[in-house]
Amino acid sequence: MNKYSKIIILFLTVIVLLIIAIAINKFKDNGDEKISGIISKNNITKVEEELSMLKAVIIRVDNDKFHVMSNVYGLITFKYNEDNNTNYKNGQEILIYYTDGIIQTAPARIGNVVNIEIVKENSDIQIPENIIKTVYNSKENVSMSVLEFTNTKISINIIDTNENPFNYSNGYKIFKYNENGIQALEEVPKISDVRIEDTVKNYENNKEKSLKKECDWTTVYGKLEERKILF
Repeated sequence: MNKYSKIIILFLTVIVLLIIAIAINKFKDNGDEKISGIISKNNITKVEEELSMLKAVIIRVDNDKFHVMSNVYGLITFKYNEDNNTNYKNGQEILIYYTDGIIQTAPARIGNVVNIEIVKENSDIQIPENIIKTVYNSKENVSMSVLEFTNTKISINIIDTNENPFNYSNGYKIFKYNENGIQALEEVPKISDVRIEDTVKNYENNKEKSLKKECDWTTVYGKLEERKILF
């Protein structure tokens, strides 16, 4: 093989290596674009997965604050502002589109509402009375005073000036205080299986919007010791 042949072979070898290098770089660039495309697509999919939807019924709208009821979470509150929210009325059935999940407090809360869609002007879903009272009533309209308190009973007077007063149950428990006067997590021992609700008498006065409750616990707890208790 002469000198010129070696030069030609070397030249061709360099050209081939350059072609291979260019091809590798081009393939690498196309691969990056493809991976970037997949990542972008996954991000979009992820956003779509995070966007959740919930059906609810509007109970009350106060400016940008909504009170709604869901069959899943019960009473829910959230903030949303769209053209002063004039399109949203009580009783409408809506779809709520949101992100960041639902905080299950009492009431539950939605952190980030993206959109609201009205699906029915007048929902057929009945709102429970207790939820309506929770939304429209105020605890500031309720006062309570102790009329009598002994080691066998207590009499309480409740005045509720809300338009639709709260419902007050007859259930209660009595807990002990320890020797240092600090509440203990120990209920006073019961002496029978008598239902605690059966130890309460109620006296309503609609004119004064008051409710008197007399609780005589002698059949459940007996006569309590002369010590501090939590009712």
